Amino acid sequence: MSTKSSAKSALPPKRDHHGPNRSGLPPPPTFDFDGLADGTLLSELETAAVIRNSPHTLASWRLRDDRRRDPRLPWLVLPNRQIRYTVGSIRAYLALGRPGKTKPKPPTTAATAKPARAARRRRGRPRTAEAVQEA
Repeated sequence: MSTKSSAKSALPPKRDHHGPNRSGLPPPPTFDFDGLADGTLLSELETAAVIRNSPHTLASWRLRDDRRRDPRLPWLVLPNRQIRYTVGSIRAYLALGRPGKTKPKPPTTAATAKPARAARRRRGRPRTAEAVQEA
């Protein structure tokens, strides 16, 4: 019996078939981004690691139709159809620093504060006359 348990523990762990990162977000870059020249070309995965987005997000930005395409992060298509981004364009994109879609809430004063809501009656079965008298 002890030989079976030792044989099971010697097996390698099961392989994860979902890739290195299930969230799609690549790990932080392993190179010094500030030390690169502006003309240096980065792959899609390296660019995604620098701007902390998924490579799928970059692809969806590229594949949008012309009206919705974001021109702030230009890309190059090499003759072998590989996509590359220049370090200069990535720096310009990061320098924009556009905030998200959330807007800061203005401070509320007593004049602009909303009045408190009245308590709502729970929906459900209509109460009987006996239950109304008891309450």
